[in-house]
Amino acid sequence: MNNRRLQTPLAIALLGASLLNVSCGGSGGGSESAPESTQFSSGDLAVRGLSLTAAQPVAGSVASIIGFAGHLTSASLRDLSPTMAESTIAYSLDQYHIMAMDGDGASIRELATGTWGIGSLDFNSTGSRIYFGDAGVKYVASTGGAVTQLATNAQRAALSPGGTLLVFTTPDNDPISYLKTISTSGTNPFLIGDVGSPNFGLDWLDNDWIVYGAGWILGKVKKDGTGKQTLTSAEEIGRAFPRVSPDKKSLVAITESIDGPGVEVFDLSGTEMESSGTLFPLDTPPLAVAWTPDSRELVILYEDGTIATLGLWGGSTTLYTQFKPASYLCGLDVAPPPTERLLVGTGGLFNTLAAGVLISQSGPRLFGAVAWDATTRSTSTLTYEKDASNDHTIVYRIEADAITKLAFTQNNSFKFVSALSAGAVNGAFVSFDGQTGRTVSVVCYNETRSDSRPRITRNGSTATIQGNSLSEFNCATGETKHNLSEVTLR
Repeated sequence: MNNRRLQTPLAIALLGASLLNVSCGGSGGGSESAPESTQFSSGDLAVRGLSLTAAQPVAGSVASIIGFAGHLTSASLRDLSPTMAESTIAYSLDQYHIMAMDGDGASIRELATGTWGIGSLDFNSTGSRIYFGDAGVKYVASTGGAVTQLATNAQRAALSPGGTLLVFTTPDNDPISYLKTISTSGTNPFLIGDVGSPNFGLDWLDNDWIVYGAGWILGKVKKDGTGKQTLTSAEEIGRAFPRVSPDKKSLVAITESIDGPGVEVFDLSGTEMESSGTLFPLDTPPLAVAWTPDSRELVILYEDGTIATLGLWGGSTTLYTQFKPASYLCGLDVAPPPTERLLVGTGGLFNTLAAGVLISQSGPRLFGAVAWDATTRSTSTLTYEKDASNDHTIVYRIEADAITKLAFTQNNSFKFVSALSAGAVNGAFVSFDGQTGRTVSVVCYNETRSDSRPRITRNGSTATIQGNSLSEFNCATGETKHNLSEVTLR
């Protein structure tokens, strides 16, 4: 997999955001009056609490490793420049599975299984829900779970910018394709009218106008059924799967002509859309296209199974090459990246007394974070387990009387909570990749049950943890293994 990223000449605009805070309200002692707490800041990380132990940043690594342990009342991170890598990409696999991965191509996971054929995917504005067309209009949480159906007999759907209305099409195998709308609560269905057949995708120009592809012609119509008009001709080139950019200034469509496949970008900034746009020829036919959140790159799913970005001002990045879909148009979308992240807050995340947070951060960008709770006030400590060099593996040790919960987060999505009962863990090793700043694994242990304190040894860039009854959570795969005597971190 090629993760080389080519920069475009335009910088990402800064997005201002206020810090998120969580008030203290811990169980078993939340009602007592807390002594005066202390505020600590490191870059855009801010924590407040009592008896805080601070971790030292690691010299020579790509990212700074920052952490605090003790009685935390709040911990928050301001991110002023969200990136594509911090987004989530959702795509349909073999028409029947909704998959997701991080914006850099890592952490592949399955979110839901379809029933007939997933023809579209569309995130809401917060990235917490995915609406899709699959023998009906449906939605699922962006973390997976139960699928909820809002309407039947549909193939593709698109969410309005205001987030309250869905437009959808009847299946392609119907004699005539119809446009309909329904609210996000599944009420107030409305028939807009027919748009010919077959239909190849649709989107919203704004909260009133809908753009659609029908018979390879792009058209638009108001949600009340008025103002219907053709935007492009089909004399020499066919167009399908229109997607409007997040900034509402451009529209992209998959194209096919005698010269081969490609994508075409139209300018929407004027009063009328040009009948032809800027063509981007492609060597491999695209099956789906979406915009990056900054509207400056396209994410394309190709027929050969590759997902890659394409810069409007040059450059491309291959994100994923591991699966091979069939040759049909399918679903693809990119969630907006978070502009600020809540890392941990006593009384907010785990509702206990002692807590800590350990993050890997480069400037305002969060690579990964591990948060934990303990059972007694101010017992958590942090220990750096290697000298400050440029070795590949960076390891910290967390210790407490009893760690109640452990959680790993990346891109604002908690992926792991310890399945061990309270008191079963009083220590953990957290390892980071010194080249990327990403969290690699969390290794838990209990000194009493293990009869000794686990030890860590090193051989070059490799770190090995030896002990009894170790439990390892692999942050890349999401898998947990128990009852280990040795864990090698590379």
